[in-house]
Amino acid sequence: LYVGGSFQNIQNANRPFLARLNTSNGSLQNWIPDIPDNQVLQIDANDSSVFINVAYQPFIGAYVPYFCKALKASTGKFITSFPIPSDNNSVTAFKVDGNTFYMGGGFTSLGNPTSGIGKVNTNNNHVQDVNFPKADASVNCILSDGNGGYYFGGYFTQIGGAPRTKIAHILSNGTVDPSFNFDLNDGI
Repeated sequence: LYVGGSFQNIQNANRPFLARLNTSNGSLQNWIPDIPDNQVLQIDANDSSVFINVAYQPFIGAYVPYFCKALKASTGKFITSFPIPSDNNSVTAFKVDGNTFYMGGGFTSLGNPTSGIGKVNTNNNHVQDVNFPKADASVNCILSDGNGGYYFGGYFTQIGGAPRTKIAHILSNGTVDPSFNFDLNDGI
């Protein structure tokens, strides 16, 4: 179990912002990761990597999600080829599904032009799926539908060219679900 936050110590051990616990008894594991720059806001993992969303502090008292880093699950060392090239703005949400990394935020590029949403293969030099639907504004949350598709929420009014107000469902084949269309009056 990976835990992240603004802590500096856990179970009397120095583990700034990130630690790994044994799920059966809660004990701190002997996994000493590279130290993130700031508090960890989100964690997800696959068999080989741990992905973290690290806060950025633009001014005292304010923390905003800004960028993702990846660590090797076995050693806790940063994977230097991550983050995704040209990630030019904040990442506010992400989800790992096997070797696929979905991300949402306010960015407009992940090496190739996109907007607010991206799908990247984590085993292939972080190659972006340029055919994955794009949003016209930021994406702030991502949730699996349990069938290979995902729900996305944010401030957008369209995804993949389809009108979708603040919430959308992208099916496992990468198309926008035509039957999932709700009108929200403000962002998620």
